[in-house]
Amino acid sequence: MHKIISWGQKAFTVLEIIMVITIMGIMAVLVINRITGTAESRINLAAEKIVSDIRYCQNLAMALHEEVRLSFSIPEDKYEVKDSSGKFFKDPFTQENFVVDFTASGPLRGISIDNVDFNSGNELRFDALGHPEDVGNNPLTSQGRIDISYKGYSKTIVVYPNTGFCKKL
Repeated sequence: MHKIISWGQKAFTVLEIIMVITIMGIMAVLVINRITGTAESRINLAAEKIVSDIRYCQNLAMALHEEVRLSFSIPEDKYEVKDSSGKFFKDPFTQENFVVDFTASGPLRGISIDNVDFNSGNELRFDALGHPEDVGNNPLTSQGRIDISYKGYSKTIVVYPNTGFCKKL
């Protein structure tokens, strides 16, 4: 039958579960990329990384009950994750400032951020309830979009208004 968990029993927090799922997803993508190593797999890896980071930021905003910002820089091919005061969040893997730089060495080197559009801005914010907003703290009125490319391959990541659900196309 069903076992009811009483308040005295220990359990995992939502943040711990989110971290484990995020780590497993990124590790799986990294393993696949190491096996295949093709341009197509590299662009898929980058798209999965962005989707995973967007989901992580949305969950982080809800868990901490504060705004989380993802700022994309097209000329520098990178994005950063900060709080509302501009302070960097720590990357859950490196424990350094949460910056994903596609010009740095590693499996994502050479990925180009071609277009970012969140209500005509380059910043995606999540409020304390996980709702997606633009740089002016206005709710997204249409799908947000990030276009990336690598050696003739391209991917688009979309973020849906209201829910913040994101996926790669």
